[in-house]
Amino acid sequence: MKNLYVLLNFMFLFFCSNTYGQFDYLMPYIPSEKSSTQTHPILEIKTWVHIVQFDQSEPRNITKDSLDYLTKQFQWINQMFEKIQPPTVANSKGEKPYIKDSRIRFIIDTVSFHVDSVSWDRMQFKRKKTAING
Repeated sequence: MKNLYVLLNFMFLFFCSNTYGQFDYLMPYIPSEKSSTQTHPILEIKTWVHIVQFDQSEPRNITKDSLDYLTKQFQWINQMFEKIQPPTVANSKGEKPYIKDSRIRFIIDTVSFHVDSVSWDRMQFKRKKTAING
């Protein structure tokens, strides 16, 4: 009986804190269509890009000369966050809340290059079979 009581208390606290606490906490941060940039400024998330190259003389992928490519990728991502499409499915209340601009932007803060001939091509990476994983 004591275990059941503890379990029910845990479930009650878990659902109350997750369902209502986080929702109420986030509401002031969600921009609406009429929110000003004073109250809801654009949030810039700085990223550190790690580029793994095959060899210094033969990188086989992005080099310091192709940083423009990375910049264009970040511009593409930011456009998606800036021009969000309206929802096609209604929420549980039958509403389709729409935020045109998330006001989140990703910026390249640092780019680091690493040379590793084994790990450079993650698309071709395959797990080695061992006695443990067959």
